[in-house]
Amino acid sequence: MKRRHKQAIFWSVAAACLLLDQVSKVAAGRYFASQGSGAIAPWPGILKLTYVHNAGGPFSLLSGHNSLLVIFSLVATTAVVAWFLSLKDNSGLQVSALAFIAGGAFGNLWDRIFLQQVRDFIDLELIHTLTRYHWPVFNLADVFICVGVGLMVLALLKPTQAGASEAPAQTD
Repeated sequence: MKRRHKQAIFWSVAAACLLLDQVSKVAAGRYFASQGSGAIAPWPGILKLTYVHNAGGPFSLLSGHNSLLVIFSLVATTAVVAWFLSLKDNSGLQVSALAFIAGGAFGNLWDRIFLQQVRDFIDLELIHTLTRYHWPVFNLADVFICVGVGLMVLALLKPTQAGASEAPAQTD
């Protein structure tokens, strides 16, 4: 994959993730503002939409320490972009993985910088139904980060071209 093509893919996917995340958060916020409050359950027992503000990190950790979370998010997103820029191989899967992670990280970073909190609205009731544990409400940025991590795991587990062609020698 040529460098320009790799960069076009990375920045396009990251921008699309950021845009989808922000549009979904605005739409959820407007919907719930017009309804007063509450939640809707498009798939009862599986998925509920509940609009909440999270002033902390994942699982509401470090709640109230927005400046620290902004610094951490800036360092993490910078590290992801640096990793992308340092890629020597032509793995489209790694490029896509890092783009999803960056796009999701940019989405939550945007909220932290401009709103001092993250807007969440996806509530998986299925986890509570199966385990009696209520999983925290999350957003599309979180989904994109998880998709990116999953793609990266696949990319790192995938045999390299050189390794795939080097079959072990047969001994009789």
